[in-house]
Amino acid sequence: MAVWDGGMWKAVSVLWAAAMVILIAEPAEAAAEERRLALVIGNSAYAVQPLDNPVNDAALMAETLGAVGFEVTHLEDLDQRA
Repeated sequence: MAVWDGGMWKAVSVLWAAAMVILIAEPAEAAAEERRLALVIGNSAYAVQPLDNPVNDAALMAETLGAVGFEVTHLEDLDQRA
């Protein structure tokens, strides 16, 4: 059985590091290509007791998601026919 010298350990270390870079870079590249969609709905106009914040909260969430790369569909005060 051969004893591994310093050169062999260095070669194995370089191969291991290269494999890790490939494994990490591949999912990141795939994520950059995928389409990111978000549907944000804020309903405030209830017939019985309207609410103050849902429309404002939904607008802020839509803005935030858009800022990080989502294609946002933002809708407000929908009814059952929407």
